[in-house]
Amino acid sequence: MRSRIVSKLCICLVMLLGAGIQLVVAQGLPGSTQSFKGTIDKYPITLQLYFAGGEYIGSYMYDRIGEPIDFSGIQKDGFILLTSYKGDRVETFRLREDGEGLTGTWQNGEKGAELTVSLKTWKNVIPMEVKYIKDSIIPVADVRDVKGMFEGSAIWPTGSTAKDEFIRQEIRACISPTKKSTASVDRLLAEKRSEFFAGLRQAVKSESAADLRDMASSFSWSMVKRVSVGWQSPSILCLNDMEWEYTGGAHGNGATTYKVLDLVNRKVLKMSDIVNPAGIKALPKLLEKNLRRQSGIKPNQPLREAGLYGDRIESVSYFHLTNKVIIFSYTPYDIGPYSSGQIEIPVPFTELKTYLQPAFVKLAGL
Repeated sequence: MRSRIVSKLCICLVMLLGAGIQLVVAQGLPGSTQSFKGTIDKYPITLQLYFAGGEYIGSYMYDRIGEPIDFSGIQKDGFILLTSYKGDRVETFRLREDGEGLTGTWQNGEKGAELTVSLKTWKNVIPMEVKYIKDSIIPVADVRDVKGMFEGSAIWPTGSTAKDEFIRQEIRACISPTKKSTASVDRLLAEKRSEFFAGLRQAVKSESAADLRDMASSFSWSMVKRVSVGWQSPSILCLNDMEWEYTGGAHGNGATTYKVLDLVNRKVLKMSDIVNPAGIKALPKLLEKNLRRQSGIKPNQPLREAGLYGDRIESVSYFHLTNKVIIFSYTPYDIGPYSSGQIEIPVPFTELKTYLQPAFVKLAGL
């Protein structure tokens, strides 16, 4: 395999910094991002696996359908244990490295039959490593119930081609969208951590120790930042840019946004690069049709029953894709309340066939 999927113990260092305490929990730990192709039983699949901070995330898709199914997991007793949730359905992988890829089993629910999984590392992709950092602080030394936590990780191409640098620049823009930078991903993650901790220190500065103890949960801020591979081919790379933070209040806020990179022409694809103007006009009806399909909402039922504010999907926020579908993604509060979560609507390319731009058809090999 291109890079071993490993975890490493880290010694926690405690450093006194001014009036507060910073806990350097983990920094620079190894991670990996890998693509696999193979089968569950007789069904061809593609699996994207991302490892950082001792945990796995990623997705797999049945190649015939092309819709990503997200999972998360851990390593235990020599096995990679992955779990995905899709509605009421729970799927589990139990995998082991075999020198050429991964082998093991897949099971649907606790009573479903265990099917054999055989996966080979897909080498026809951009070689990348993963950078990881996890730090925490106690901003006021004598109020130890108030803590701040930052966890960040990101993919980083290891090559030196113009294509590698294009990808690096788009990753930099994910981590620091408001400034242009040529810094390494390690430095950018460290800067983001420092900015977040500085905000917490400023927030507690005017509060008394007694008030901080009373409101410890509200001042215990945390942030998670992750830039990973969603899907890739030799000509297209989808970046998943996840950011979540809690800075007080009833709940945290966060979402995953996306960038679809054209690796041939080295540009970020817009919707107009994929479908023509007639296709843009046709999208609302196609989105409604496919949302009803995946939610089980009948034609005579209002879309509000699928967790939307209204009965028409007017806008396209973010999108990502595979070689079979384009997935339109709406962050919390965009077209539905927080409780509806991030709403994602896959639309098959077969339904967009008459609207696809010729250049994109060539790029994607459709």
